[in-house]
Amino acid sequence: MELHKPKSYLIAIVDELENSTYPLQYRFAMLIQDWVNRRIIGTYYLIFTRFLSVARHSNGLISNEVELQFSNCTKEKFSLVLVRRSNGCHELFLNNPSYTLLCTVLHYGFAFPLETLNVPELQCYKADSTIAYEIEEQTRMHFFQSS
Repeated sequence: MELHKPKSYLIAIVDELENSTYPLQYRFAMLIQDWVNRRIIGTYYLIFTRFLSVARHSNGLISNEVELQFSNCTKEKFSLVLVRRSNGCHELFLNNPSYTLLCTVLHYGFAFPLETLNVPELQCYKADSTIAYEIEEQTRMHFFQSS
């Protein structure tokens, strides 16, 4: 899985979501979903499935772990902002780690996701990966970039 480099794209997504009547937590989930889908390279979009955990840190930051799964919605048939359950998007293989992406996002509350999503404070990894493998891979990539 490969992610695109960040672009100044969030403004359109945020405008769309801010004008929504959906609850704030749902809008935050869709912001994360759209942020990930904008950067992922492949045929299928990911769809937000659930918040897994939340932790409040002493410095005021909140850490949420979220789960996204590959959906039946393709980039060929759907634009990014149409990837919603209300438009018929759903998981391809429910609870299959090979088709699941887990992300941890740091933020100051659901109302303030922009500061977080404009910097690399959103970390994602495949659910069938091990933490040791992810750390090893990131360390190796950091080593090669600094050489």
